[in-house]
Amino acid sequence: MMAARVKIRESILNFLPAALMTAVILYLASRTPDSQVVREFPLPAKLGHFVGYFGLAAAAYWGLQGRKLRGVPWGRVALGSFLFALQVAFTDEFVQSFTPGRMDSVYDVLLDAAGAGTALLLLLPLSKK
Repeated sequence: MMAARVKIRESILNFLPAALMTAVILYLASRTPDSQVVREFPLPAKLGHFVGYFGLAAAAYWGLQGRKLRGVPWGRVALGSFLFALQVAFTDEFVQSFTPGRMDSVYDVLLDAAGAGTALLLLLPLSKK
């Protein structure tokens, strides 16, 4: 019984960075352009998309790897991480479509996917060790 609780705790801790990244992304998506947090964001909007989803994909990959998926090919773990990031990207744009002063854009989703894909490609050499 205690071992099961430890595994659950480990699983939660492994996915915590991805959950926090998702929360930050969706929080920023729900802010209007004139809100202080958006105006003072340290990166230009498009670079913020790329960097945010780069970090999200890396965090999701770390979370899945932390589950000790032995025998699961790198590609499946990377695909799961990429699809998670892509789902958040679509949710991000959906939220923006209801936020006054914000617009949803398929180009932002493509930029998000580029950031996520880049992170996973950079993680490839590390996964071969």
